[in-house]
Amino acid sequence: IAEYTGWEYEYIETNSDTLLEDCAEGKFDLIGGRYYLEGLEKYMAYPDYNCGYSRQVLMARRDDDSVRSYDLGTLNGKVIGVYDRATENIRRLKEFLGINGLDCELRYYSYDDVTRWGSLKPALEGGEVDLLMGNSSDATEDVQLVVSFDSQPFYIVAMPGDQQTLTELNMALQRIYDADPEFAAK
Repeated sequence: IAEYTGWEYEYIETNSDTLLEDCAEGKFDLIGGRYYLEGLEKYMAYPDYNCGYSRQVLMARRDDDSVRSYDLGTLNGKVIGVYDRATENIRRLKEFLGINGLDCELRYYSYDDVTRWGSLKPALEGGEVDLLMGNSSDATEDVQLVVSFDSQPFYIVAMPGDQQTLTELNMALQRIYDADPEFAAK
């Protein structure tokens, strides 16, 4: 992107707890790796083009030998914990289950559940659910990765009200796609 815009980057560390507050305070010009979530448009200006797709995963407890990654049929009848605001990921999960003829129950968890526990892993560890839907970065050593599939697109976003940066970002991304139509698939 810098090649097309002439921008120089300065990286600023943040965390998910303060990200929206930092956006509102104008601490950034751009933020990478953001998913589109309805309602966040007041904090982030999404460009016309994404930068790729994340991988969605289903994880099980490490000691759960009732599910096997090489046999999707072992997922039948399982309860999958999902974050209720991840609507696009839930849609894609339902599509994945349907394509593979899998019958699973989805158990929805709220933002309050996530903030209370820090993640949804306690629901998995405590046996409330058999599987947990997450992103590829959630697949750590303490869980068993059962399956992964394409998820939602991610974006580099500008700050709302900064139309110049958003316009330049769109121009750069359009040129990247013109040069390499498979850019986001890589």
